[in-house]
Amino acid sequence: MEMLHDLFQQLFDLSKSPGLSIGILQQRNPIHTNHFGVRAVNKPEVTDDDTLCNLASFTKLIAASIVNSLVHDVLVGWDTPTLHTRMCTSSFYL
Repeated sequence: MEMLHDLFQQLFDLSKSPGLSIGILQQRNPIHTNHFGVRAVNKPEVTDDDTLCNLASFTKLIAASIVNSLVHDVLVGWDTPTLHTRMCTSSFYL
């Protein structure tokens, strides 16, 4: 988890966001959380497990990067419906 903490810190530094929260889930249960920064530029409260964050733009970047990696590794194509890949299970869809 220490290696992940360092990676998350780098993501936070690159994002220029006031705050970042990361959660790792296993079978729908959180097994690890990390929080960086503050809730908002003008609010000095630190982020925690109860902080709500806007995800839109950053989430699209992460999803696009994951799909790009899969295309690069020839595991899927740009036109492959995600429903037809091993990325989907009955409880998870990318």
